[in-house]
Amino acid sequence: MPVISVFFGIVIRMFYREHGVAHFHAEHQGQQATFTFDGRLLAGSIGSRTARRLIAEWAAAHGSELEANWERMTSGRALERIEPLDLGGCDGVLAERDTCRVSRGLGSGIMTHRETTLRCRISEWPW
Repeated sequence: MPVISVFFGIVIRMFYREHGVAHFHAEHQGQQATFTFDGRLLAGSIGSRTARRLIAEWAAAHGSELEANWERMTSGRALERIEPLDLGGCDGVLAERDTCRVSRGLGSGIMTHRETTLRCRISEWPW
């Protein structure tokens, strides 16, 4: 089963011998589910609401690429990798005691900058 994308601990795959509604498979922390190209859950279970939200966001951003891969798959051609989800983050200079909203990994939150740290860097985040 070819892996077509990996992001934030989520692995996205497509099977070659699939039938029925166009879909992809996602796995997160040992849990597996099948999703439509618009990100709706078809079967299986992924317990993390955040993981399901990230999968839906990824699917919405890459629907045309998913459809193209489905066509490749049904005609027996090789699948192409699809870019992972990029949530961005803060990389700006902030005033002392400022906060920036962050969304990284499978956690979201607010990082308060220490008085001596005026720059928010992903590597400084606790997760």
